[in-house]
Amino acid sequence: DTLFVADIRCIRKFHRITGVPFRHLCWDATTSLNDLTADPRGDLFVSQSGTDAGPGALFRLRNTADVPQGMSLADGTVLDGPSLGGPNGVLADGGGLVVVTMGSGEVFRLTRAGERLDLQETSDRSFDGIVSIGPPGYLVSSFFESAVLWMRPDGALHPFLEDVEGPADIGWDAARERVLVPLFHADEVIVQTVDWSTSALSVLREGP
Repeated sequence: DTLFVADIRCIRKFHRITGVPFRHLCWDATTSLNDLTADPRGDLFVSQSGTDAGPGALFRLRNTADVPQGMSLADGTVLDGPSLGGPNGVLADGGGLVVVTMGSGEVFRLTRAGERLDLQETSDRSFDGIVSIGPPGYLVSSFFESAVLWMRPDGALHPFLEDVEGPADIGWDAARERVLVPLFHADEVIVQTVDWSTSALSVLREGP
């Protein structure tokens, strides 16, 4: 029943029904917390996109811990700095952690064994958010491309929703099969209902 929110330098916690705030967690090393995701074990993963004041990084807050730890690969490589390409959207799934980057247009997976697997190599895209839509793969928002793309499990990209200026960190309503796309510039949310059997799509624009 806890809703976690990334707030620049803090992780804030609220009761998901009442909205009552719980104790928040802030730490000095952070400069630009962006997205967060939780795995089935209750561990929380947070991206730090990086600014002039601090490098990009990935943090993990274990279910039993009070302080997040910077993530690293099995060989000891610390996951921070320019090599991360400005990590933005993160998604924990059965295979580990999937990360999309804003600065370098990459998508990569961090496996539970501590390996990095590239799903999309460096590109001129600026990925913002990522959600899983089950067996069909993922939806990723491409900010400056003004699009939401369908990424198949093999990494192939296909247009899904186009001409949406400034699509930010998207959400997925699995129960009703809807993707929620916040538009950064327009200050509104597109709610896209998906009918996979007929490929018929309907769009409802909601206010800010």
